[in-house]
Amino acid sequence: QNARLEVERLGQIVQSTTNMVVITDAERRIEWVNPAFEAQTGFSLEESRGRRASDLLHGPETDPETVVEMRRQLQLGLPARCEIRNRTKSGRLYWVELNIQPIRDENGTLTGYMSVQSDITLRREHAQRLEQALAAQEAAQARLSNAVDIMQDAFLLFDADQKLALCNDPFRRLFPRMAERLVAGLSLRDFLETGVATGSFANKSDDKKAWVERQIDDFTARRRVSRLSELGARWYRQVQAPTSEGGRILLLSDITDLRDAERRALADRGRALDASRDGMVLVAQQGTILYANPAALRLLSFPAAEDLVGLTWHDVITAVAPPDFYDPSEAGLQAEGHWRGQIQLLTRNGARLDVELTASRDGEAGTLYMIRDVTERLRRQAERERMREDLALARRREDMSLMAMSLTHDFNNLLAAISAAAGLIEQSNSPETRDLAET
Repeated sequence: QNARLEVERLGQIVQSTTNMVVITDAERRIEWVNPAFEAQTGFSLEESRGRRASDLLHGPETDPETVVEMRRQLQLGLPARCEIRNRTKSGRLYWVELNIQPIRDENGTLTGYMSVQSDITLRREHAQRLEQALAAQEAAQARLSNAVDIMQDAFLLFDADQKLALCNDPFRRLFPRMAERLVAGLSLRDFLETGVATGSFANKSDDKKAWVERQIDDFTARRRVSRLSELGARWYRQVQAPTSEGGRILLLSDITDLRDAERRALADRGRALDASRDGMVLVAQQGTILYANPAALRLLSFPAAEDLVGLTWHDVITAVAPPDFYDPSEAGLQAEGHWRGQIQLLTRNGARLDVELTASRDGEAGTLYMIRDVTERLRRQAERERMREDLALARRREDMSLMAMSLTHDFNNLLAAISAAAGLIEQSNSPETRDLAET
């Protein structure tokens, strides 16, 4: 009685389980399948009975080596367990985990097999996506490593756990005393302390421990740091920046040649400014004069550059310019970034110079003032204006002379007519005419 109840209970479990259950004979021909098998594969019990599961479910996507190994285990009378890809009646592919157990009678004779199958499609697809993502990550890591290796700049990459992930050869060559320690997995603290101990880092810092803590704090706070560093006889631009994954990169770019080129360019520009006939004055952001060319020294009445450089532009210009000039010009410069106007400068010898002042602000570089002496230009303009006025006056006089000549001509014609009439009257013998002439 108990055995019968146990069998019925097991039958109910098999009927209601979501796992697919298949029972076959010793030749692996299907005798019975549960409802889960029918729902998953689309094959009913009537369609399946008498046929082998491999004939129903295997397709081109099924791994033949897995099938061969599974059959070898079953032929030996052993349980078989594997993962295999099957095809449903409608053609949909799915993955199952097979657990096949031999069924024997009380004498130990093999009478069939029971197969329990679990759908693992989602698990396999998830695992495949993970494998693809891992492969893509490894490929990206390899590309990054290759790119880093061929960089001329020194490069370091720390991961989010503050462990060294990448270090290229230029960095090792730049810091040979700690090159052997620069291996993947080195902690940020060990990296910094090794650099300090070998004299590679923080040589100008009095408190080495505080320097190390500041670097770690920059990492934790995800600060971006950019500075210039002198290593040996070379200059480097150092950039530290957080990564999107929570790590940090360190890039050291050799800018020595660039700085030399900038110095040469500045020297060339300085020579060009020195040769300019216009006064050039460069003023720092805080208002201190940094540079003045010879023309500026002459216009501002300073004997030498050292007498002018270091003074404030406000003090210099307000001493020689009109008192109402400075504030409006600075307001325009602040608002627009440039200003132009014409003023008079009072020289030390008491003379007044008319100048055109142009100011251009260039961010952190400061403000460049250009002073152009326009005294001669204004004199020529005034001379041209005087000549135009003289010409206009001469033209008016000529017009008046012509008008007078015209009036004189008309008056002479009238007198001639009168004189002729008087002569005719005198020659006439008529008493009436004589009376008219006497009248």
